[in-house]
Amino acid sequence: MANAKSAGLVLGEPDGMTEQFLGLLWGDLMTGLLLQVANRPSAGVIARRASDATTAFQQLYPEPS
Repeated sequence: MANAKSAGLVLGEPDGMTEQFLGLLWGDLMTGLLLQVANRPSAGVIARRASDATTAFQQLYPEPS
């Protein structure tokens, strides 16, 4: 995020933005995996989660004009 901010691709505080993105990406999956109440996601599910997290992140932090 710091590199993206330096390049003018995003505005905002890099540490907070990273935390927000990881929250969108992981949701409650990590807790479920740690408690062994969730199964390991397939490659397709991982790809969908990454795409969904990226879409939501871009809505929260639109590209600067």
